[in-house]
Amino acid sequence: MYNDQTNDSIQRDSTDQISFIQRELRQLSYHDDGIYSVAIDGVWGKETRDALKSFQKKYGLSPTGVADIETWELLREKANQSRRHHSPTEPIRVFPRYPADYFWNGDSSPIHLQILQYVLRELGTQYSFGDIQLSGIYDDITRNAVTKFQQKNGLTPTGVVDRTTWNSLAEQYNKIADISNR
Repeated sequence: MYNDQTNDSIQRDSTDQISFIQRELRQLSYHDDGIYSVAIDGVWGKETRDALKSFQKKYGLSPTGVADIETWELLREKANQSRRHHSPTEPIRVFPRYPADYFWNGDSSPIHLQILQYVLRELGTQYSFGDIQLSGIYDDITRNAVTKFQQKNGLTPTGVVDRTTWNSLAEQYNKIADISNR
């Protein structure tokens, strides 16, 4: 039996499916000039149909502009491959999330201290920290660099790397890393 509620549900499903196709085509278009970028508006029009045809042709399917099951599955597969291949790198989180009162100082593991020293060394051009060696030892140079960093960033100058200090260090380091990776 047909009613308005059924019609609304069918319309919503159709719009969601069209939006999905458009999102997948858009993902592919970012890195493939042969796939047209389309608006993600849930409307099946000439632009979406032409983009789907170009996708089908590129991947050896009959360029019908119809999203049959074979096209749908291949489109999803290729868009997921594109996301995996072109996604930004994942960060490695070395500072623990818990406990909240965790900190790094002279009693911390050498590998954590080397990571801290590396970050400080990379930021050293902005802060003039001196010659920071990757010794894994919380020496006076490392402690002084942390204290100087804390002072220049409005943090309590304790010389100990707590969560707030680490987050500020990581934020500034990531800005440098993002610029150098372009």
